[in-house]
Amino acid sequence: MSYIKLPRIRVHLFGYLFSPAWVPTLGILALLPLLLSLGVWQLHRAEAKKIIEREYATSKPILLSELNEPNNKLLQYKQLKVTGRFDNQHLFFLDNKTYNNQAGFQILSPFILADNKRVLLVNRGFLSVKNRNELPEIPASEGIRTLVGLIYFPSKTFVLKKEPVLYKWPLILQATDFAVIDKALNEKTYPFYLLIQTGDNSALIRDWKPVSFPSYRHLGYAVQWFLLALTLIIIYITLNTSRAK
Repeated sequence: MSYIKLPRIRVHLFGYLFSPAWVPTLGILALLPLLLSLGVWQLHRAEAKKIIEREYATSKPILLSELNEPNNKLLQYKQLKVTGRFDNQHLFFLDNKTYNNQAGFQILSPFILADNKRVLLVNRGFLSVKNRNELPEIPASEGIRTLVGLIYFPSKTFVLKKEPVLYKWPLILQATDFAVIDKALNEKTYPFYLLIQTGDNSALIRDWKPVSFPSYRHLGYAVQWFLLALTLIIIYITLNTSRAK
């Protein structure tokens, strides 16, 4: 079997000869667009995260009456202001949560709104638990109060464990399933819950962040991809350049 041997590239410049073989040249042509596209993709991700972070920092609380489409996912992390009272008799312990490498639950409480039209689920924060068989008692929050927090649409999570047949309070949830919650409360809830910021004096941990992977980390990864592309070019040129004879 015979092979066609392509002539090597030969470029003379300032007393140097640049003469790379075809194999590394084709490798560079394949890798460079990939590295550059990954860097550009990280820049786009950083810009998207900046928009979310900016809205989170500058947004003012809206009222439930202003929500024309409660199912609109664009409301994610918008500040919301509500008035009503906690239903202290029905607590949900949202399982599979961690904070600073400690296992525990997030505590969800139904919030009875002043207009009584619908129930809003409120995430009151994280509670570490050492013994899962002995759930701690959450202090009751009495009286009418005004809460301010962030609208949050929880992502759908696949769970193997089916919903309980008999509801024993407090109820442990493996995931936020509003169909299960509505059935347990015999009430219609909003399709999101409130990440509470103010209005509740319980000692639960609240460290809400609009994004788990901030914009500056995307920028850092973008710089890494671009530097890797630049390094590849420098190595390619250096290894294939020599003084002209």
